[in-house]
Amino acid sequence: MTDLLSPIGEVETRDVGLAPRVGDLNGKVLGLLDNDMLGSAALLKQVVQRLSERFRFASIEVERRFGNPAQQAGEKLSERADFVVAALGC
Repeated sequence: MTDLLSPIGEVETRDVGLAPRVGDLNGKVLGLLDNDMLGSAALLKQVVQRLSERFRFASIEVERRFGNPAQQAGEKLSERADFVVAALGC
């Protein structure tokens, strides 16, 4: 007899709500979280280009995932940045 296995797993989720909004982005430290997947670096490059047309950042910090859990990398980056933009390519 053959066993049929389902690739659909069960995932626990929790609603964490939205992050508080940063008022003025001028003079803030922008954090970029890149999960190193196809398209994520190009997306972040465009985000920086567009945001830099409107705001002057104190600095831009980048964290690349490279196998580290995304949550851990994001937490590390959030210690250095006023706000973080995550690009999660596929």
